[in-house]
Amino acid sequence: MLLFASALGRVTAAQAQLVDEGYSLDLVEIPVLGSGRVVSMGGAFVALAEGIDGVPFNPAAYAVRSPREHSFFEWELSPSFSFGTSKNDVFNSGRGGLNVDNQLSLELGLRFQFGPVGVGGYIHLESYTAAIDGRTVTVLATRSHVGGGAAFANGQLVVGVGLRALQATLSAGAEVGDTFQLDLFSFVGFGVEAGALYMPADRPYRLGAAFASAVHSIVDPVTSSMVGTQPQVPRPRGFQNPLELRLGGAYQFGPRRLNARTFENKDVEGPVMRELRQQWCERELEQVRRELAESGQPEPERGLTCPRLRVRARDPNFRAAERERQEQEVDEAEDRIDRLEDEFDAHLHALADQAPREFYLLSASVIFLGRAEPDSIGLDAFFDQEHRTRRQTASFAFRVGVEMEPWPNRLKVRGGMYLEPARSAELPPRLHATCGFDLRLFRWDLFGLMDPFDFRVSFTFDGAYDYVSYSVGAGMWY
Repeated sequence: MLLFASALGRVTAAQAQLVDEGYSLDLVEIPVLGSGRVVSMGGAFVALAEGIDGVPFNPAAYAVRSPREHSFFEWELSPSFSFGTSKNDVFNSGRGGLNVDNQLSLELGLRFQFGPVGVGGYIHLESYTAAIDGRTVTVLATRSHVGGGAAFANGQLVVGVGLRALQATLSAGAEVGDTFQLDLFSFVGFGVEAGALYMPADRPYRLGAAFASAVHSIVDPVTSSMVGTQPQVPRPRGFQNPLELRLGGAYQFGPRRLNARTFENKDVEGPVMRELRQQWCERELEQVRRELAESGQPEPERGLTCPRLRVRARDPNFRAAERERQEQEVDEAEDRIDRLEDEFDAHLHALADQAPREFYLLSASVIFLGRAEPDSIGLDAFFDQEHRTRRQTASFAFRVGVEMEPWPNRLKVRGGMYLEPARSAELPPRLHATCGFDLRLFRWDLFGLMDPFDFRVSFTFDGAYDYVSYSVGAGMWY
């Protein structure tokens, strides 16, 4: 959570202007954070919402399949790392950058798809360490999402719902004789979110919308202690992450399809096992007729037809031999089913590889951020110990991004811009420029633990006045 970090370099003991505990902290997330594709397209991801990386922007992403996901069961793992420069003005406070010794951001998402239903989780973790007045100050913060979604109308309408959580702890330590650690405050808050995505078949556009409720939390007085700071720091009453309303649209030029078909589940096992059971029945029927002929009994008018054979063979030698034979045939049938499934998957992947790769994708989003509480301040003001209240009006964020594939099935490049709203009344908005790429390296089976997939690496850059962020990532190529 980059918004925590911008305050670390500005703690001073001489500006303790907060004299009571009647204020709250506004924890809005303003710079675009997320995977390489998300950031490099300027965060214009509400209408794309494809893959687990899209969950923080639209929960419908839990159930949105990529063009290569054809099987009933699919899964996705998406890790990425990002780093910021030590002079980042993350809050757009106009007061310089960030003086930290170490900072690291980690995003990790995992999604499971079962036919039209998808479930998953996404976590964004950030850690910052700074030396302030002889103390080592550490911030550990996470934003988590968990939920699920479902596709309707043959995959043309996807909806998703979930929970989002905000958790953070700020601690300070110093070495005076023995090293000690002091938790200044900690908190956790929860909210709900929902989203929808309209993806009409054989159309080059998408429309998306999402809503996230406000997250409120009260500081835990047991685990949050300001004792030991000099001067005494008034403890905040609580925290707020404002509600968000997100709208977006995307349009794709070129022969490549934007909206993938629903999964194709070919029943390979059913026909093979039905054929095998028919063979078993016919062999037993032949044995039953032999036994009836040898005993001189007439054949019954009913019950001597397959697959519903009512009269069973009685010869113990036949039954023992048949049981052994059937076990062998089942093993052979399972091997055959595995081969047919592999052939079917290879056929679908070949169709995906042969599909047109040329495309030019445009995406745009607008995000409405609810107003701050009347007595709220940002974390930059908290660490400066100045009562700089937040703007008491709603904020809007505008984002646009482009994506193309100049080297077919090997390299994707992206670019974008977004206007970062200013939550402080005296500051103007700030324009960001973003770019990045994905590079497909090779097909990998994760040391034989899973079916082969195309492995890719990515790089992303986000720059603005007094702000630079870059990231590297890895995952599956689509």
